[in-house]
Amino acid sequence: ESSSRRGSAYRTRGPRRRTSGSSTHSKHSSMESSTGASSDSTPGMVPILTNVESIFETLEHHHALLCNCATNSFSEDLGKWQKRLQTLETVLHLWMDVQRDWDEMEDIFASGDVRAILPKESRIFTSADQSYRQLMKEVKSNANIYQSTSKSGRTEFLTKLQ
Repeated sequence: ESSSRRGSAYRTRGPRRRTSGSSTHSKHSSMESSTGASSDSTPGMVPILTNVESIFETLEHHHALLCNCATNSFSEDLGKWQKRLQTLETVLHLWMDVQRDWDEMEDIFASGDVRAILPKESRIFTSADQSYRQLMKEVKSNANIYQSTSKSGRTEFLTKLQ
């Protein structure tokens, strides 16, 4: 089942703004296309994964379908697809963990005060932030969930960001 029937799995997250000593962020705006690519080119917007519950439901459904077909002559091919689906699910869970951590850290390091107090940690976060933003920019340009999660080195990259 295509993601276009379930809605986009991507949204954008706006840049943080400092106002009266407190950090705030702009609202998330839904991406318009069925592939998850946004027509919004506002500088500082970061695509984020959303609605992944529907992706996990679809994965579970596909796992069940493959299990039901396992007794036929295509068992070798089915095993390959089961492994692909398991990898997709594992990487997507890791990705969501990284995104949650990035979101929390971005809130913390949005403050110039925190950056001044923790310069070493700020540099580490800045490096991770740039890597994460580049990753999400790539995903935005090709929002195929299978291709995004099965890309060579993706698991290692996400583990490094975590």
